[in-house]
This record gives sequence, structure tokens and C-alpha cells, in this order.
Amino acid sequence: MNDFTLNAIENPSREQIDLIVKPLKQYNVEKIGQYRREEFAIFAHDKAGRLIGGMHGWLHFGWFHLENAWVDESMRHHGVGSQLLSACEQFAIAHGVHKARTNTGSFQAPGFYKKNGYEIFAELDIVAPDGSAQVEYFLKKQLKKA
Repeated sequence: MNDFTLNAIENPSREQIDLIVKPLKQYNVEKIGQYRREEFAIFAHDKAGRLIGGMHGWLHFGWFHLENAWVDESMRHHGVGSQLLSACEQFAIAHGVHKARTNTGSFQAPGFYKKNGYEIFAELDIVAPDGSAQVEYFLKKQLKKA
């Protein structure tokens, strides 16, 4: 017999999520010491000032984690993505981080990351919202100064 209840909440607020995250972080700090997650983003604009791409990620536990990457469709295959990725990697290196990781779907850009030196270390079979079978790839790279 349970002495507790379970409640599922769809789309929890940041405050509700923090009810889990804050005590977890406190526990982690007690075990391994103070740490932080440093978020950053790099943007690309054309000569007219129009946003044509950007990447967002964070530095955490010695890794650069690339969370979001986007290049305007008209600018793809012109080197914008590779320059953004290189700028992110150099930002990480400048902050003492020498390993990178990301994930991407088979319908997205696994070839782009492989072309830029990333290697697949894991993959998961997933089902897309349209019902199609896809693969989510997890990639990593050892970073070096440019």
C-alpha cells in the first residue's frame, strides 16, 4: 500500500519543474561541489541585418552541448552552418571545454555533423509525429583550437 500519490502534469510551468531541479542540484552540489551551466548563442546575419542562422548550447561538466542549430533554407550549403558550429566550438575552447556533443534526427543533419568531425556514439529508433520511422543520432567530437 502506497503512502503517497502520483500526479501527472502536462506542460508543467518553470516553477513546477524547479520543484524537482532545485533539490536535485542541491544533492549534486553536496556530492561533487558547486557547478554551473553556462548557456550561450551565436547568430549569423546577412549584410542587410536579416537573421540567417544561429546556434544555442551550453557548457557543462567539461562538455559543450549543442542544443539548437538553425540556418535559413536559402543559406544552407553556403558554409553558414559550418562557420556557426566552428564559432561555437571555439567559444567552448576559450572557456576551457574540449569536448562537444549534440543529437540530430535522421531527417535533419547527421551528414552535416559528420562532415564537421563529429562521430556517432549512439542511436535510437524513434517514430515521428507523422508515423514514419526515424533515427535519433547522438554525436560527439574532441575539440581543437583553430
